[in-house]
Amino acid sequence: MKNLFLSLILILITASFTFAQSWSSVQYDYSNGPVSPEYQKNYTIIVNSDRTVTLTPNNANARADQSYSKRLSKKQMSSFNKFLNSTGFLNAGYNPNFMDKMKIGGPTKKIIINFSNNQATVNLNETLGDKTDLANFEALTSRMESLIPSKVLKKVSDNMTKNDHVKKVTLDVQE
Repeated sequence: MKNLFLSLILILITASFTFAQSWSSVQYDYSNGPVSPEYQKNYTIIVNSDRTVTLTPNNANARADQSYSKRLSKKQMSSFNKFLNSTGFLNAGYNPNFMDKMKIGGPTKKIIINFSNNQATVNLNETLGDKTDLANFEALTSRMESLIPSKVLKKVSDNMTKNDHVKKVTLDVQE
């Protein structure tokens, strides 16, 4: 009887540490690295728990009319939630392990997960030391990019390297 009671307590404690926290937004920041302003490609994709996803270019010449926003279907949101939960990044007490050396040069990726009810945020980047976390990080960045129509992502990326201050870009893409 004592062993059964101790087993139940252990199960409850373990379950409390693996409880997935409720998130309010997931932000993905991409930069192609330290290059001349005319070659910069920086953008942010934000998925909100209200099913909206927004792509915003962040290069030096970006304008507000260059952003793209859409509402995810319930099926897309359910799939995203299921995937996000499978990464382990939402688990209460998750603490990312980073490599000692920071990446120098080249593209950078960063993810910020904001939790509901003013809980702490989780900040992730490609210097994650754990191979599983790194694979989940890369899969999450790809998943977030896949929520934006490829035509839109390509158009934003292509227009970042052109004369943005001269050419007006319209991102109305039919899906």
